[in-house]
Amino acid sequence: MVRYSLLTEELLQNPPPELQRVLPDLEVLISLKDSGNEDLADCYQAIFSRNAETRQTPKNIMEKEMEDAATVFHRGQEKHTSGEMIPMPANIELQRITDTSDPKIVDSFIELTSSAFAETEEDLREILEDESATIVVATTIEDGRIVVVGSVYAYEDNDTLKRNGKNASLNTFEIMGAKVRETMQNKGIYKALQTKLLNELAGKEEADVVFGYSNATSLGVFSVAGQMGRTLTMDTAKELNLQIRPAMRQTITDGKFVDEIVSYIPGNKLRELYGQK
Repeated sequence: MVRYSLLTEELLQNPPPELQRVLPDLEVLISLKDSGNEDLADCYQAIFSRNAETRQTPKNIMEKEMEDAATVFHRGQEKHTSGEMIPMPANIELQRITDTSDPKIVDSFIELTSSAFAETEEDLREILEDESATIVVATTIEDGRIVVVGSVYAYEDNDTLKRNGKNASLNTFEIMGAKVRETMQNKGIYKALQTKLLNELAGKEEADVVFGYSNATSLGVFSVAGQMGRTLTMDTAKELNLQIRPAMRQTITDGKFVDEIVSYIPGNKLRELYGQK
């Protein structure tokens, strides 16, 4: 995998031979035009990857995954909401947690998240201790004890780039670990978690982009992403007459490798939709 934090539109439209050779491996293209970062407003963040043959998805399956995801995403865009919280069951509470939160909530968060993704308890405790991470959970009371029934988190990545003789900083936040317990799904909890997380991230003036990889076959996730004002990277690529493909079998979800497609929300739009009203 190679991530280019700085590719100009001109370079993408007139790629030199070195870039042409890797364009078939393009899996993510994020526009920084509306990021709020004037130093990089004419740039794109791009990610390329190439898998071993044993970790490649057949082309016809990838094309079907992308088509279905895009269809559901665009339908979701037609139901776009204002960024306000939606009603949830009365017994559900959303809260941000860290390593100093109630140990029962921390342990329940680790149990839920590690059961769905490849992160170990050690990985998740490191995230809890990371001051740049933002973790949101949905809790309820069962049999007299508090349990986590949904979670999502984001962590910050900062790159400093040299451009036009001066340093330019790019701050991105990647959303990960979005999970709602199966018995609690279809109650609005997933969307509420995402909204609460974006409300938190909108308070960070340094946020240029928030993005996330989503399981290409989890169509409900793409519907919510469209409703929440995110942009599908496939649409960004089409604007430049480029093609992308999913991240092939890169992440383990519910015990198996899955293809993933990225959607994102640039900093200005994040603050407009999810900042303090």
